[in-house]
Amino acid sequence: MGAHWYFDFVSPFSYLHWQKVRPLVEAGRVEAVPIVFAAVLNALQIRGPAEIPRKREFIYRQVVWQARRDGTPLPDRALLITFD
Repeated sequence: MGAHWYFDFVSPFSYLHWQKVRPLVEAGRVEAVPIVFAAVLNALQIRGPAEIPRKREFIYRQVVWQARRDGTPLPDRALLITFD
């Protein structure tokens, strides 16, 4: 297996992309690798997009738009963008 898909459990984009990547993971063509994006940001000493009000608002709108475009239903939890 050569391809890896790195994802963060709290990212609504991970949820949306999982809908497309899942068949590849189940077929053994891609390895799903969970990460903690907040830890990466912490190590780099930068704020995440959900910590910046305008970016957080954009992310919410973008996720809703992308889900509608792709016909992917969004569970309530997929829209929760958390940060410390």
